[in-house]
Amino acid sequence: MDYDAIIVGGGIIGLSAAHKLATNGKKVAVLEKKRPGAGATGLSGGLIRVFDPEIELAEFAAESYNLFNTNKNIPYKDSFVKTGALYVRDASTRSETEHIIQILNQKYSYYSELLNKDQCTELYPNISWQDSESVIVVHEPNAGYADPLKISLSLVDKIEYLGSDILEGTEVSGFVSKSGKIEAVKTNIGSLTAKHFVIANGAWAASLDCPESVRSREIQIHFFQNSKVHPILIDETLGGLYARPCINGSSLVGVPLLEWDIDPDLKRSISCAENTRSIATQRLSSLVDAPLCGGRRGFDGYTQTNQGYIKKSDFKKNLIWAVGWSGCGFKLAPAIASRIFDIVA
Repeated sequence: MDYDAIIVGGGIIGLSAAHKLATNGKKVAVLEKKRPGAGATGLSGGLIRVFDPEIELAEFAAESYNLFNTNKNIPYKDSFVKTGALYVRDASTRSETEHIIQILNQKYSYYSELLNKDQCTELYPNISWQDSESVIVVHEPNAGYADPLKISLSLVDKIEYLGSDILEGTEVSGFVSKSGKIEAVKTNIGSLTAKHFVIANGAWAASLDCPESVRSREIQIHFFQNSKVHPILIDETLGGLYARPCINGSSLVGVPLLEWDIDPDLKRSISCAENTRSIATQRLSSLVDAPLCGGRRGFDGYTQTNQGYIKKSDFKKNLIWAVGWSGCGFKLAPAIASRIFDIVA
Protein backbone atom coordinates (compact mmCIF):
# COMPACT_ATOMS: atom_id res chain seq x y z
CA MET A 1 0.00 0.00 0.00
CA ASP A 2 1.22 3.50 -0.85
CA TYR A 3 0.77 5.79 2.16
CA ASP A 4 0.62 9.56 2.29
CA ALA A 5 3.03 9.39 5.22
CA ILE A 6 4.97 6.75 7.10
CA ILE A 7 5.97 7.65 10.65
CA VAL A 8 8.84 5.81 12.31
CA GLY A 9 8.23 5.69 16.05
CA GLY A 10 5.05 4.88 17.98
CA GLY A 11 5.60 7.16 20.96
CA ILE A 12 3.56 10.24 21.77
CA ILE A 13 5.23 12.33 19.04
CA GLY A 14 4.68 9.81 16.25
CA LEU A 15 1.14 8.98 17.35
CA SER A 16 0.16 12.64 17.72
CA ALA A 17 1.49 13.38 14.23
CA ALA A 18 -0.30 10.35 12.78
CA HIS A 19 -3.56 11.40 14.45
CA LYS A 20 -3.26 14.95 13.12
CA LEU A 21 -2.61 13.68 9.58
CA ALA A 22 -5.32 11.01 9.70
CA THR A 23 -7.86 13.49 11.05
CA ASN A 24 -7.18 15.60 7.98
CA GLY A 25 -7.72 12.80 5.49
CA LYS A 26 -4.20 11.42 5.10
CA LYS A 27 -3.49 7.69 4.95
CA VAL A 28 -0.75 7.02 7.49
CA ALA A 29 1.26 4.10 8.82
CA VAL A 30 3.04 4.22 12.18
CA LEU A 31 5.97 1.80 12.41
CA GLU A 32 6.77 0.76 15.99
CA LYS A 33 9.30 -1.96 16.69
CA LYS A 34 7.76 -2.78 20.07
CA ARG A 35 4.28 -1.62 21.11
CA PRO A 36 2.88 1.92 20.97
CA GLY A 37 4.06 3.92 23.97
CA ALA A 38 6.61 1.27 24.95
CA GLY A 39 9.64 3.59 24.77
CA ALA A 40 10.29 6.89 26.53
CA THR A 41 6.59 7.81 26.39
CA GLY A 42 5.47 5.00 28.66
CA LEU A 43 8.18 5.89 31.19
CA SER A 44 7.43 9.62 31.20
CA GLY A 45 6.20 11.56 34.22
CA GLY A 46 3.50 13.08 31.99
CA LEU A 47 4.00 16.71 33.05
CA ILE A 48 1.91 19.29 31.19
CA ARG A 49 3.28 22.75 31.89
CA VAL A 50 4.67 25.70 29.96
CA PHE A 51 7.49 27.76 31.51
CA ASP A 52 10.97 27.06 30.17
CA PRO A 53 14.21 29.08 30.46
CA GLU A 54 14.49 28.92 26.67
CA ILE A 55 11.88 31.30 25.27
CA GLU A 56 11.44 29.28 22.07
CA LEU A 57 10.51 26.17 24.08
CA ALA A 58 8.26 28.16 26.41
CA GLU A 59 6.32 29.56 23.45
CA PHE A 60 6.15 26.13 21.84
CA ALA A 61 4.80 24.68 25.10
CA ALA A 62 2.21 27.48 25.35
CA GLU A 63 1.04 26.71 21.82
CA SER A 64 0.77 23.05 22.75
CA TYR A 65 -1.07 23.76 26.01
CA ASN A 66 -3.66 25.81 24.15
CA LEU A 67 -4.17 22.91 21.74
CA PHE A 68 -4.82 20.62 24.72
CA ASN A 69 -7.65 22.92 25.74
CA THR A 70 -9.21 23.78 22.39
CA ASN A 71 -8.92 20.65 20.23
CA LYS A 72 -11.61 18.15 21.18
CA ASN A 73 -9.93 15.50 19.03
CA ILE A 74 -6.87 15.39 21.31
CA PRO A 75 -7.60 12.95 24.16
CA TYR A 76 -5.48 14.70 26.81
CA LYS A 77 -8.31 16.15 28.86
CA ASP A 78 -9.62 12.71 29.74
CA SER A 79 -6.75 12.03 32.13
CA PHE A 80 -5.48 15.53 32.98
CA VAL A 81 -4.98 16.20 36.70
CA LYS A 82 -4.53 19.87 37.59
CA THR A 83 -1.95 20.34 40.36
CA GLY A 84 -0.21 23.64 39.65
CA ALA A 85 3.55 23.78 39.16
CA LEU A 86 6.55 25.53 40.69
CA TYR A 87 9.69 26.08 38.62
CA VAL A 88 12.71 26.99 40.78
CA ARG A 89 15.61 29.01 39.32
CA ASP A 90 18.67 30.84 40.57
CA ALA A 91 17.85 34.41 41.64
CA SER A 92 20.34 35.79 39.10
CA THR A 93 17.91 34.86 36.31
CA ARG A 94 15.13 37.15 37.56
CA SER A 95 15.19 39.62 34.66
CA GLU A 96 15.07 37.02 31.87
CA THR A 97 12.48 34.99 33.79
CA GLU A 98 10.20 38.01 34.14
CA HIS A 99 10.53 38.60 30.39
CA ILE A 100 9.45 35.04 29.58
CA ILE A 101 6.50 35.26 31.99
CA GLN A 102 5.39 38.50 30.35
CA ILE A 103 5.41 36.91 26.89
CA LEU A 104 3.46 33.86 28.08
CA ASN A 105 0.85 36.02 29.80
CA GLN A 106 0.41 38.58 27.03
CA LYS A 107 0.94 36.61 23.82
CA TYR A 108 -0.55 33.26 24.82
CA SER A 109 -2.90 34.18 27.69
CA TYR A 110 -1.14 31.57 29.80
CA TYR A 111 -1.03 32.85 33.35
CA SER A 112 2.17 32.44 35.34
CA GLU A 113 3.78 34.55 38.03
CA LEU A 114 6.77 34.92 40.31
CA LEU A 115 6.13 34.08 43.95
CA ASN A 116 8.07 35.12 47.01
CA LYS A 117 8.71 32.82 49.96
CA ASP A 118 5.61 33.91 51.90
CA GLN A 119 3.35 33.39 48.88
CA CYS A 120 4.87 29.95 48.19
CA THR A 121 4.40 28.93 51.81
CA GLU A 122 0.81 30.10 51.85
CA LEU A 123 -0.13 28.29 48.66
CA TYR A 124 2.03 25.19 49.13
CA PRO A 125 2.94 24.77 52.82
CA ASN A 126 4.59 21.38 52.25
CA ILE A 127 7.45 22.82 50.17
CA SER A 128 10.68 23.86 51.95
CA TRP A 129 12.37 27.20 51.17
CA GLN A 130 15.45 27.49 53.39
CA ASP A 131 17.36 29.02 50.44
CA SER A 132 14.63 31.53 49.56
CA GLU A 133 17.07 34.43 49.18
CA SER A 134 19.06 32.70 46.43
CA VAL A 135 16.20 31.36 44.27
CA ILE A 136 13.14 32.61 42.41
CA VAL A 137 9.99 30.59 41.87
CA VAL A 138 7.72 30.60 38.82
CA HIS A 139 4.17 29.56 39.62
CA GLU A 140 1.95 27.97 36.94
CA PRO A 141 -1.45 27.48 38.61
CA ASN A 142 -2.95 25.71 35.57
CA ALA A 143 -0.23 23.10 35.10
CA GLY A 144 -0.78 19.42 35.80
CA TYR A 145 -0.08 15.95 34.49
CA ALA A 146 -1.70 13.19 32.46
CA ASP A 147 -1.12 9.51 31.77
CA PRO A 148 1.13 9.22 28.69
CA LEU A 149 0.42 5.54 28.07
CA LYS A 150 -3.35 5.94 28.38
CA ILE A 151 -3.27 8.83 25.93
CA SER A 152 -1.04 6.91 23.51
CA LEU A 153 -3.41 3.95 23.42
CA SER A 154 -6.36 6.30 22.95
CA LEU A 155 -4.58 7.84 19.96
CA VAL A 156 -3.99 4.35 18.54
CA ASP A 157 -7.74 3.66 18.64
CA LYS A 158 -8.52 6.98 16.96
CA ILE A 159 -5.88 6.52 14.25
CA GLU A 160 -7.14 3.05 13.36
CA TYR A 161 -10.77 4.23 13.42
CA LEU A 162 -9.81 6.86 10.83
CA GLY A 163 -8.49 4.14 8.52
CA SER A 164 -4.76 4.43 9.10
CA ASP A 165 -2.42 1.69 10.31
CA ILE A 166 -0.39 0.98 13.44
CA LEU A 167 2.23 -1.64 12.56
CA GLU A 168 3.57 -3.12 15.81
CA GLY A 169 6.75 -5.17 15.85
CA THR A 170 7.97 -3.41 12.72
CA GLU A 171 11.64 -2.46 12.84
CA VAL A 172 13.20 -0.13 10.29
CA SER A 173 16.61 -1.04 8.89
CA GLY A 174 17.07 1.62 6.20
CA PHE A 175 15.65 3.43 3.21
CA VAL A 176 15.44 3.02 -0.55
CA SER A 177 16.34 6.34 -2.18
CA LYS A 178 16.29 7.67 -5.72
CA SER A 179 16.80 11.13 -7.23
CA GLY A 180 17.00 12.93 -3.88
CA LYS A 181 13.87 11.32 -2.45
CA ILE A 182 13.04 8.29 -0.34
CA GLU A 183 10.92 5.79 -2.24
CA ALA A 184 10.50 3.18 0.49
CA VAL A 185 11.47 2.24 4.01
CA LYS A 186 13.04 -1.19 4.57
CA THR A 187 11.63 -3.15 7.50
CA ASN A 188 11.49 -6.68 8.89
CA ILE A 189 8.05 -7.10 7.25
CA GLY A 190 9.20 -5.85 3.84
CA SER A 191 9.54 -2.51 2.09
CA LEU A 192 6.80 0.10 2.51
CA THR A 193 6.24 3.09 0.25
CA ALA A 194 4.90 6.57 0.98
CA LYS A 195 4.95 10.16 -0.24
CA HIS A 196 6.49 11.43 3.01
CA PHE A 197 8.55 9.85 5.77
CA VAL A 198 8.68 11.19 9.34
CA ILE A 199 11.34 10.07 11.82
CA ALA A 200 10.01 10.40 15.37
CA ASN A 201 11.90 7.61 17.11
CA GLY A 202 13.43 9.64 19.94
CA ALA A 203 16.42 7.99 21.58
CA TRP A 204 16.79 5.66 18.58
CA ALA A 205 17.39 8.54 16.12
CA ALA A 206 21.10 7.77 15.79
CA SER A 207 20.27 4.29 14.43
CA LEU A 208 18.86 5.94 11.30
CA ASP A 209 21.80 8.32 10.82
CA CYS A 210 20.17 11.41 12.25
CA PRO A 211 22.03 14.44 10.83
CA GLU A 212 22.11 16.20 14.20
CA SER A 213 23.58 14.86 17.43
CA VAL A 214 20.82 13.20 19.45
CA ARG A 215 22.15 11.30 22.47
CA SER A 216 20.22 8.95 24.71
CA ARG A 217 20.24 9.92 28.39
CA GLU A 218 18.95 8.06 31.40
CA ILE A 219 16.49 9.40 33.97
CA GLN A 220 15.99 7.77 37.37
CA ILE A 221 12.44 7.80 38.74
CA HIS A 222 11.33 6.69 42.20
CA PHE A 223 7.97 6.62 43.94
CA PHE A 224 7.66 7.45 47.63
CA GLN A 225 4.57 7.19 49.82
CA ASN A 226 3.64 10.75 50.70
CA SER A 227 0.42 11.99 52.30
CA LYS A 228 1.47 15.65 51.99
CA VAL A 229 -0.13 17.43 49.05
CA HIS A 230 2.29 19.26 46.74
CA PRO A 231 2.31 20.64 43.21
CA ILE A 232 4.54 19.69 40.31
CA LEU A 233 8.05 20.81 41.18
CA ILE A 234 10.94 21.44 38.78
CA ASP A 235 14.17 22.69 40.29
CA GLU A 236 17.10 23.88 38.19
CA THR A 237 19.16 24.49 41.31
CA LEU A 238 18.93 20.82 42.28
CA GLY A 239 20.22 19.38 39.02
CA GLY A 240 16.90 19.30 37.19
CA LEU A 241 14.99 17.47 39.93
CA TYR A 242 11.28 17.08 39.18
CA ALA A 243 8.42 15.73 41.23
CA ARG A 244 4.69 15.39 41.01
CA PRO A 245 1.93 13.93 43.15
CA CYS A 246 0.19 10.71 42.16
CA ILE A 247 -3.48 9.85 42.56
CA ASN A 248 -2.64 6.94 44.87
CA GLY A 249 -1.06 9.19 47.51
CA SER A 250 2.56 8.84 46.47
CA SER A 251 5.09 11.21 44.92
CA LEU A 252 6.91 10.54 41.66
CA VAL A 253 10.43 11.97 41.82
CA GLY A 254 12.76 12.11 38.82
CA VAL A 255 16.47 12.89 38.64
CA PRO A 256 18.35 13.13 35.31
CA LEU A 257 21.51 11.02 35.46
CA LEU A 258 24.89 11.64 33.88
CA GLU A 259 24.63 8.38 31.97
CA TRP A 260 24.72 9.12 28.25
CA ASP A 261 24.54 7.06 25.06
CA ILE A 262 22.72 4.21 26.77
CA ASP A 263 21.09 1.41 24.83
CA PRO A 264 17.37 2.21 25.18
CA ASP A 265 16.48 -1.39 24.35
CA LEU A 266 18.19 -2.75 27.47
CA LYS A 267 16.06 -3.25 30.57
CA ARG A 268 17.73 -1.53 33.50
CA SER A 269 17.09 -2.06 37.19
CA ILE A 270 16.16 0.80 39.49
CA SER A 271 18.79 1.99 41.93
CA CYS A 272 20.04 5.11 43.72
CA ALA A 273 16.80 5.60 45.67
CA GLU A 274 18.61 7.21 48.58
CA ASN A 275 20.37 9.61 46.23
CA THR A 276 16.99 10.62 44.80
CA ARG A 277 15.58 10.99 48.30
CA SER A 278 18.49 13.14 49.52
CA ILE A 279 18.00 15.59 46.66
CA ALA A 280 14.21 15.65 46.85
CA THR A 281 14.03 16.25 50.60
CA GLN A 282 15.65 19.64 50.13
CA ARG A 283 12.21 20.71 48.88
CA LEU A 284 9.92 17.91 50.04
CA SER A 285 10.88 17.27 53.65
CA SER A 286 7.99 14.80 54.01
CA LEU A 287 10.05 12.31 52.00
CA VAL A 288 12.77 12.00 54.65
CA ASP A 289 11.26 8.83 56.13
CA ALA A 290 8.75 8.08 53.38
CA PRO A 291 8.66 4.40 52.34
CA LEU A 292 9.94 3.65 48.85
CA CYS A 293 7.16 2.17 46.72
CA GLY A 294 8.77 1.47 43.38
CA GLY A 295 10.58 3.12 40.55
CA ARG A 296 11.70 2.89 36.95
CA ARG A 297 14.49 3.96 34.64
CA GLY A 298 13.36 6.35 31.95
CA PHE A 299 15.30 7.86 29.05
CA ASP A 300 14.99 10.22 26.13
CA GLY A 301 16.91 11.57 23.17
CA TYR A 302 18.72 14.82 24.01
CA THR A 303 20.36 17.47 21.84
CA GLN A 304 23.27 19.68 22.91
CA THR A 305 20.87 22.60 23.43
CA ASN A 306 18.09 20.49 25.02
CA GLN A 307 15.84 21.64 22.18
CA GLY A 308 14.33 19.21 19.71
CA TYR A 309 13.84 20.04 16.09
CA ILE A 310 11.41 19.53 13.23
CA LYS A 311 12.91 19.95 9.82
CA LYS A 312 13.08 18.50 6.36
CA SER A 313 16.22 16.61 5.45
CA ASP A 314 18.83 18.56 3.51
CA PHE A 315 19.39 15.54 1.29
CA LYS A 316 16.01 13.78 1.03
CA LYS A 317 13.25 16.28 0.32
CA ASN A 318 10.40 14.02 1.50
CA LEU A 319 12.11 13.07 4.81
CA ILE A 320 11.17 14.94 8.01
CA TRP A 321 13.06 14.69 11.30
CA ALA A 322 11.15 15.29 14.56
CA VAL A 323 13.53 14.18 17.31
CA GLY A 324 15.65 15.35 20.24
CA TRP A 325 12.92 16.60 22.58
CA SER A 326 15.12 16.22 25.64
CA GLY A 327 12.47 15.09 28.10
CA CYS A 328 9.81 17.57 26.91
CA GLY A 329 8.13 15.62 24.11
CA PHE A 330 4.94 14.76 25.96
CA LYS A 331 3.90 18.33 26.72
CA LEU A 332 4.93 19.51 23.22
CA ALA A 333 3.32 16.70 21.20
CA PRO A 334 0.21 18.53 19.89
CA ALA A 335 2.28 21.48 18.64
CA ILE A 336 4.90 19.19 17.10
CA ALA A 337 2.11 17.29 15.31
CA SER A 338 0.75 20.55 13.89
CA ARG A 339 4.17 21.52 12.54
CA ILE A 340 4.63 18.11 10.91
CA PHE A 341 1.18 18.38 9.33
CA ASP A 342 2.06 21.80 7.90
CA ILE A 343 5.15 20.34 6.23
CA VAL A 344 3.39 17.26 4.84
CA ALA A 345 0.27 19.12 3.72
